[in-house]
Amino acid sequence: MTNSELMYFPSASITMEETFPTTIHINDIMNKAVVKAIQNAKNNSFNKKDVFYPEIVKIEILVPNKVLRFTFRYGTQIKTICNDEDVFDFDFAIYLAYSKLINSDKFTKEGIEYKAHEMKYRKRWIKKVKEAKKLFKQQETERIKKEKEEKERAAARKRQAEKKARKKKERKERELKALAEKIKNVE
Repeated sequence: MTNSELMYFPSASITMEETFPTTIHINDIMNKAVVKAIQNAKNNSFNKKDVFYPEIVKIEILVPNKVLRFTFRYGTQIKTICNDEDVFDFDFAIYLAYSKLINSDKFTKEGIEYKAHEMKYRKRWIKKVKEAKKLFKQQETERIKKEKEEKERAAARKRQAEKKARKKKERKERELKALAEKIKNVE
């Protein structure tokens, strides 16, 4: 049946005419690449060490008051995005990152958000969020310090280049004056 026929027969169902092979041969199972792909799918791309020992080592602001990226100790990265209708809350973004890390294989998006709200009442997670906020403040002060130092270095390089250009100009003027004196003395 085509789509136009389905409009007139709403109780009709669409069936696939093409069949897809669903059998797996023993050679495919023994293939290490296939086994590795299955294991990676089971792991859900999260490092198990991060799930058991979650510790944030880096927080990046990708879009201010909207998107944050959290990097955990063993390399897992999680991105949190604030919806347009929600108010951005930095603390909740951290709770959400932890919740995504731990619960993503067990819960839906709504369940992960529920678990993040639940984490707000547990001392362990409150402590981890405080540590993450402290880490973020340290990272921000280091970033500001580096930017300030880079600006100072750029200003110093600019001053040195101006000084060098000025000295070069003065040297050329002295050489021209000396040459003009020699020409006067020859005449």
